[in-house]
Amino acid sequence: MTIFAIMPLVLEDEWSLSGVEVGVMGGIIFLGFFVGTILGSLGDVYGRKKMFRIAVFLITFGGILSAFMPEIWSYLICRLVCGLGIGIFEIIGSAYATEVTPAGARGWYFVLLNFFYFLGAFFVLGMGFWLIPDLDPTNWRYAVGICVVPSLISFILSLFLLDESPRYLISIKDYPGAVAVANKIATTNK
Repeated sequence: MTIFAIMPLVLEDEWSLSGVEVGVMGGIIFLGFFVGTILGSLGDVYGRKKMFRIAVFLITFGGILSAFMPEIWSYLICRLVCGLGIGIFEIIGSAYATEVTPAGARGWYFVLLNFFYFLGAFFVLGMGFWLIPDLDPTNWRYAVGICVVPSLISFILSLFLLDESPRYLISIKDYPGAVAVANKIATTNK
């Protein structure tokens, strides 16, 4: 989300945006984020794993398309999609992490999770200013495209490495599945 804080400034002249359009461009991702946090509760219905994949897919898909948009309105739709994914991810990621992290390490895990989130935000912002020096709009598409890489990696890894939450499996009465995942978690967390 960090790179998109500077995008209205970068695209204001290129797309001849009005003050209202600049404001909407800066805020649309937060509207998506807000709605996404509400949709995150669907993890209780469809499972953490499925909603995690949906979230990172929305972030990746919306981000890739954003880099190719020729004008503000299609760009805004893509940013809204990204915001939905980010909002869902915040809820699902926290719930999943809470459910699979040992109680004694949970606090440190969340400290590290937030530390790396903000470290990544600073990295992306620095990369944005490197790719868009003086907010020159010629390289903005590269900056947006590069921001997609972490969510693309997360999506691919989730296809192979992410197990369903034992808590969700218990809620749908898949007790053998919950025991198998819990045993895997216990073995991994030794």
